[in-house]
Amino acid sequence: MVGSPARASAPPTSPPDTAPEGYVRLVDDTGLLSIVVPETWTDVDPVPVEDVDNGPQPWLAASTDIDQFLQTFDASGALITAFAYDPDPQFLIDQFSLLEGCTDFVVEPFDDGRFAGLVQLGVGCGESGEASWTLIVANPAAPTDQSLTAMVQLQSASPADDEAVRIARESFATTTASTALTASTASSTPANSQPADPG
Repeated sequence: MVGSPARASAPPTSPPDTAPEGYVRLVDDTGLLSIVVPETWTDVDPVPVEDVDNGPQPWLAASTDIDQFLQTFDASGALITAFAYDPDPQFLIDQFSLLEGCTDFVVEPFDDGRFAGLVQLGVGCGESGEASWTLIVANPAAPTDQSLTAMVQLQSASPADDEAVRIARESFATTTASTALTASTASSTPANSQPADPG
């Protein structure tokens, strides 16, 4: 649920709008979230999901097949969504992390200069063992910006898409005019947000 509009007091968090050749920058329907993905990821869902209080929760997913991306390891893709600010990213890591489906998981600190939090990495995923999984939960790096907590799910179905996942990971952003999300959203689960099913 989106609360009263509030300007973030932090410096801009968005990287340059340019995208490498063969890639495109997508923006969700609320104008809050953006990410760079391959032009071939044409299955795009920028529509907010409704939280338990029937308020819009920013959501942006892209893949060659979003259903496969969300339910299996057979499609590469990216998903970014926004929750109410939580100073402890472990809450969402615990809620959305994978426990099986990959040969190895590790959770480590994440800090790209714009966002800081935690990242879960899974390798040797899926039946082929060639897929990889990334879950990032992070807050704006500027300590005065408590507008939201971002959650990013990235999946590479094979090593051929590792570069696409790297670019998506380095490019996810929020606009400088971030709206503050209410605390009720922090505990809600987006209707269609599920980690990939190890299948």
